[in-house]
Amino acid sequence: MLEPGRELLHKAIRAGSIAVVTMKAPASGERLILRLLPAGSSTDARAITAAVEEGKGGLIDQLIESAAPVWVRIRICEWSALAFQTTIVSQQGRFLGRKVVLRQPQQVTVEQRRRAPRERVPQDVRVQARFSLQQRGGAAISADMWDLSETGICLWCRAADLPPTLQTDEPIELTLAYGGKEQALSARFRYRTPMENGGVRLGLQFDAPTNASPAGAATSDAIRALIEVLSQLRIRRESEKFVTRALGLAS
Repeated sequence: MLEPGRELLHKAIRAGSIAVVTMKAPASGERLILRLLPAGSSTDARAITAAVEEGKGGLIDQLIESAAPVWVRIRICEWSALAFQTTIVSQQGRFLGRKVVLRQPQQVTVEQRRRAPRERVPQDVRVQARFSLQQRGGAAISADMWDLSETGICLWCRAADLPPTLQTDEPIELTLAYGGKEQALSARFRYRTPMENGGVRLGLQFDAPTNASPAGAATSDAIRALIEVLSQLRIRRESEKFVTRALGLAS
């Protein structure tokens, strides 16, 4: 039986889904838009063939020559997407009708988007986290919080600290530390996304607290309070940038 991510990728290929390809340096703004082609369009079962809907041929040539990793994201529905890392191995044709061949990924992640608004942790702020995998035991893993919403959290940690695979819905015990306080939370694994420098982002969905109980209500209040702190920090940073730009223009 295929793992869920791999099975969904096969369905996306058969459906001719759109894939967004980004490079290692997303600040450059360069990306490729591909339309996946059925497996019959490729003679190699180890490859994925896609038509180029948007993107520069020169950029593709550079990616092929350097064998640089690219990140591919395929939207499945409003709340779900597939993500994986791969390389572009060849390019066929030019201009209209151009195609590329991608290497089959080693791992396909199913990303579940949160339905609640999320707040990103500013670069100059650190919210530390520790988490443990309930079913595996072992020492707690250190991480930094990437963003937070009322329904879930994204963490950054070292890929070397994680087991090779994590199962969707795998239970995780999590502790956040900020402002001299700690908050324990229960969550479920949703996705992992490779990052630069040996890092990985983990998407977790909180177990729904029972607000009828004092403990459940306190947990919800603590999450909302931290979200409010992050929101105020974001507003303050945006105001400072606006004032700085205004003063620069005035001078």
